[in-house]
Amino acid sequence: MAILKKDMGVIKVDVGNLKGDNLERKIIEKAPSYFGKFLRKVKLIPIYEWLERLDDALGARGGPKTGRSP
Repeated sequence: MAILKKDMGVIKVDVGNLKGDNLERKIIEKAPSYFGKFLRKVKLIPIYEWLERLDDALGARGGPKTGRSP
């Protein structure tokens, strides 16, 4: 019985992770329909592109780099 309880705990964590991933995917796919009422031309910017832009902006100001861009 203890093994079943342990396995159910693992399954609950796995399902929770899947639900979170699915919600994140839905938000990314439907961002324009969710936020279109408030913002125009909403689009996803991948994190690596965002970090490159941030590094460029900070570099232009003489600020510290994020250290994440290749």
